[in-house]
Amino acid sequence: MYTSQQKEFRKSSFFSPVSSLVQEQYIMAAVKKYKASVSDVILIYPSNTAPFKIGTRPIPSPEDDQLLVKVMSAALNPCDVLAQQAFLAVLGIDIAGLVGKTGTKLGEFFVGDKVFFQGHFFDSSQTGYQQHTVVLSELVSYIPSNLSFDQDSSIPLTFVIAFVGLFHSTRLQIAPPFAGPAVTAANVIILVIGGSSIVGSSPSNSQPSLKRILTTVASKHNSTVKAVGAIHVFDRAAADLEEQIRVATTDELVYIYDAVSSEDMQDLSWKLLPDTKPRTLVLIRDSVQTDASPKKTQNRSGHWHRGVSVLLWKAIGKWLEEGVVVPPKMTVLGGLAAVPKGVQRRREGKVSGGS
Repeated sequence: MYTSQQKEFRKSSFFSPVSSLVQEQYIMAAVKKYKASVSDVILIYPSNTAPFKIGTRPIPSPEDDQLLVKVMSAALNPCDVLAQQAFLAVLGIDIAGLVGKTGTKLGEFFVGDKVFFQGHFFDSSQTGYQQHTVVLSELVSYIPSNLSFDQDSSIPLTFVIAFVGLFHSTRLQIAPPFAGPAVTAANVIILVIGGSSIVGSSPSNSQPSLKRILTTVASKHNSTVKAVGAIHVFDRAAADLEEQIRVATTDELVYIYDAVSSEDMQDLSWKLLPDTKPRTLVLIRDSVQTDASPKKTQNRSGHWHRGVSVLLWKAIGKWLEEGVVVPPKMTVLGGLAAVPKGVQRRREGKVSGGS
């Protein structure tokens, strides 16, 4: 996980288009959507062959139910790298900053409040690699006094993905923590494939009542995943990995959360899940049909799960303050001018376990 401090905002910010023409159209569409004031500085990625360049656009004004936030830190996620390779105008969706202006219908947040939130993939006025961004107020949380902008900007996307995967009615359907004491969750065995990734470590980090989380990782990350709650760690490279997991779980395993979603790991997951019981495999990416896959599968996807997300954002600030949720390990790049270097490191596979 990378975060970029916004101390150099006068020099750089970030934007990624489909093409030069689409870039211009996309920015203009965003500008027309909001009443604007003075100019913001952005960093434009014009095409797959052109270098980054500095640009400007008007600062958006928040609608009645939105906040205008001065971005202080924004994380670089794998999806940002993939988005850049596909030339989609979506970069910087993990954001922390200061409230600069509130919508007319809001009373909970005030100018100067420290907040963090997940940006919107498909709205350039709600991404993080720019000086200011807007966000729906119901999808925002306060930054607790014991944490920094950088720490909190490393949380939103991966935590929301993991949280929805565990608790949403179309995923594992475990009782969420704000539904009261989740007594039935205490004895649930969950196998997490890829537990050292930020998404993979979030299930262990998101619900204290989940006491039986097992995970596969590279052996060098054993201590990291145990620190956030995994009770049993398997070496992902072990020749007898399937047998080790079967011995540890017997026939109780019905939930697998796959943060890797590669073909071989998905194949292993289906083999591990029993045919005699209802079973659920949650994949972060689209499923791959393999010989081990059941005949009936469902692909369910969606970025916004408003019912769960609103409750999550009301609760997560307190969980962070109390230490129930712990920010992941990260590397601070030191300014958005360093984002291209971070993108290159991810492309080369040099990022592992948050380093």
